[in-house]
Amino acid sequence: MLTAAAETPDGGPEDHTGIVVGVDLSPSCQGALIWAADTAAAYGVPLTILLAHPDAEGDVEIQEYAEDLEGGVQTAVAGVRERHPDLVVHGVRYPTPPVQSLLAASQTADLLVIGARGWEGFTGLLVGSTALNVVPYAKCPVVVVHPTPTADPAGGAEPGPHAGQVVLGYDGSVASNAAAALAIRHAAAIGVGVAAITVHSRRGAKEITAIDPAKAALGSPRASFWAPVLLIAESFPTVPISFFEAEGRPGAVLVEQSAGSVLVVLGARGRGGFRGLVMGSVSQQLMAHAKCPVGVLHPTATEAD
Repeated sequence: MLTAAAETPDGGPEDHTGIVVGVDLSPSCQGALIWAADTAAAYGVPLTILLAHPDAEGDVEIQEYAEDLEGGVQTAVAGVRERHPDLVVHGVRYPTPPVQSLLAASQTADLLVIGARGWEGFTGLLVGSTALNVVPYAKCPVVVVHPTPTADPAGGAEPGPHAGQVVLGYDGSVASNAAAALAIRHAAAIGVGVAAITVHSRRGAKEITAIDPAKAALGSPRASFWAPVLLIAESFPTVPISFFEAEGRPGAVLVEQSAGSVLVVLGARGRGGFRGLVMGSVSQQLMAHAKCPVGVLHPTATEAD
């Protein structure tokens, strides 16, 4: 049953942990729902299906749509339970607009999942708008799913250089270290490998080279740069990780390299390979063109409580 979000003593919505997916029943939302449900089952965490209040209060068509939406979410909850009978799943309704609701949910969620596009309940949002409004302030990682993702989180959408793997866009920043942890943990949960890629920004033809930082001289720039990823990897010894250094435009390189992957993950701001890029520049390009779900971590999502 779909319920209104309960109130905590401070007047905010009830805490929801695990994975939270925002829905409005658009095609993009359906893909996000499937991805979130399969990922929650793989992680072994609860799933919360969040219905936010429509933006246009008082609009008759919007209010009628909201009534249809509640029935649709109840159906979505039932569909997820049929797909994953052992998964703990809840459907909740927030009384606030979509962005505000998603940000509230991110306070306690482990992962927030949203569609790349939406309608009505997420009125007029285009690729990038959700990132601009949610990713900069979300307190947890955000995964944006395109309208036609693979239904299986361990199955690639199309052939590509790292098909069926998780692609990590890494630049050594705090946010990208957190992205590395998410990428490797996700790969471990669904039983795939990770392709870790750093991009040195330059104009001209794209070039990419496979490397092995574990064989780099101790204290060398390459060994120091990749040390955080290698350290995280030690906790997931069953996950194969390949490393690459590339030259070119970071967004274009990552779009190309992520073709057919199950997830591409990166920090929202960076340094080194992504030096000087402001929030959204690379992530928006990936959300517009990547053929797989895109995970973005803003620095606020890595801060300790």
